[in-house]
Amino acid sequence: MANKTTIEWTDTTWNPVTGCTKISAGCDNCYAERFSERFRGTPGHAFESGFDLMLRPERVDQPFHWRKPRMVFVNSMSDLFHKDIPDAYISRVCDTMEQAKWHTFQVLTKRSSLMRNFLKSRYGEGSGPTHIWFGVSVEDGGKLSRIRQSAHIEHFNADVAKASVADRLKACDYIFLAADSMRARLVVNALVHQYLIPAVQLGSKVRADEQGQVIDAFSAIRPLRPGAGCLWCNQLIDPNLLAKEAKTDAERKAQAYGVEEPNPSVISLNAVSAGHAVNDFLMDYLGLRADRQLHYQHINALTGKLQLVEPRQDADCPECSKGGTRFARGDGADLPCTEG
Repeated sequence: MANKTTIEWTDTTWNPVTGCTKISAGCDNCYAERFSERFRGTPGHAFESGFDLMLRPERVDQPFHWRKPRMVFVNSMSDLFHKDIPDAYISRVCDTMEQAKWHTFQVLTKRSSLMRNFLKSRYGEGSGPTHIWFGVSVEDGGKLSRIRQSAHIEHFNADVAKASVADRLKACDYIFLAADSMRARLVVNALVHQYLIPAVQLGSKVRADEQGQVIDAFSAIRPLRPGAGCLWCNQLIDPNLLAKEAKTDAERKAQAYGVEEPNPSVISLNAVSAGHAVNDFLMDYLGLRADRQLHYQHINALTGKLQLVEPRQDADCPECSKGGTRFARGDGADLPCTEG
């Protein structure tokens, strides 16, 4: 049977194998295990044996009976490349996927080395059929080697507004901006439109009244697309704060800017906005969304409501309009960076 699902990036699930064993901390809260173990010992139930690994050969041909094309998440309740699944059985599953080419199959594993060896033996140096997506799930940066042995994460502690840092961002495919600094917003906004790099600006804001009661708290996720309205157009770069950031501590004190109210911790709210931003990135990158998501998303932490905000675009904006001085100029224009 076809199993309907609430997973937003697929249409249905197909489980020619069920059950698994844990191999990393990313398996600690496995939803498949929790679900299947509820029925352990229930006579006649599909999960009578709980989360024990079981081959389900009677399900191998199921996709042939689904005539309407669909996204199929393969083994949502297992891992096709578990070490105890015979290669011959995996080949049967792959035979079905290859023949049912009107579907798109999504195969995820944490056992990347076993998958890599199997795919190399089956497809050689080729990538295999384009309607079968083989992917690796990674729970944190420490497990990045599952994806590619040569992959690495580079950490460096520096100001994004400095020219040496901004120069490195020119080669990015996508930028996540989580900074309160107006100068950082200014530079990334310029990178988006000058070098045609998509980005997202995210963060949180909490406001309290004079008694300290929170009156507003929200997370924001703002897609930034070249030529589609910018942070200047939407008044998200404050010229006064920008000027203030450019001054030394002594200059700020001399001009009596005053003491700003400190914001309360917004770590949890930032986690919400970051989660949504990454989800949107994956949906767009994998082509799982029919239309581009250009609306700003504001998530109210007090009510739980999501508000979609249409971003503004000024027709004569020098930053993002096609007739402006920055749009698609690349190295033909200077970035608004500080030295260093």
